[in-house]
Amino acid sequence: MTDEKKEKASFPAGLGIMDKIWEWQWIIRFIYIVLFADLALLVYSGQGILTWPVQTLNWTEHLGFFCVALAALGLIATTVMPFIANIVRLLLNELIYSSIFPDFLRAQSDYQKRSGEVPSGEVLDLALKENNQFLLNYYEKHNANWRTKFHERFKVGDLLFGILFFMMLDDHPQWFSDAQHSLVIDLFSHGGESGTVLFYTVLILIFSTLMSLWFGKWDWGNIYYPPLYREKEEARRKAREREAQWERQDR
Repeated sequence: MTDEKKEKASFPAGLGIMDKIWEWQWIIRFIYIVLFADLALLVYSGQGILTWPVQTLNWTEHLGFFCVALAALGLIATTVMPFIANIVRLLLNELIYSSIFPDFLRAQSDYQKRSGEVPSGEVLDLALKENNQFLLNYYEKHNANWRTKFHERFKVGDLLFGILFFMMLDDHPQWFSDAQHSLVIDLFSHGGESGTVLFYTVLILIFSTLMSLWFGKWDWGNIYYPPLYREKEEARRKAREREAQWERQDR
């Protein structure tokens, strides 16, 4: 019975790994790693993933390369690429929000609140004012979820920037090796001119998605709290009535 329970407990774990593979963020990470591996192999041996002779490979002879490549991947993915992406994002931000950039191309932040929603800061102020622990916990839970989404958005942006950067490098292996073939070249060269069009279409799609992540509409973390929303709406209604009354008196 014990062995059966262990087997039943381990089976969903395997399914969990398979589920992770189909998640879109894991797919992006996998593409990121494959492109980096192709570039690393091109620098090391002049041959990419598709042309490296794996069948005759003695893994122990290249153990040093694998260790260095793995360390480089960790350093690039966690430090170098986010740093470069941040610099590019800041430069694009200066361009997009400058006077020379057309307004109709500039995404506007979503300040509009839906019915029942109020700014999160006002909920925090009310919780502290009334010493309301339930409301404070409600705010902290919402704020934690919002920050998680905020950081995830930038993480995905860094990954897409890395993929875009690696794809452009992989399309020009002659810049850093004597190789004439790479993963990107081999994948997109079969279709001739249509393959070239497809390659640049993919680049444009990745860049458009990246721009949407960096400069698209932002959710500013409004909280659904109807009691405070109704109170504020009532205050605004009374203010409008007073203004209307003053206007009638001035006439």
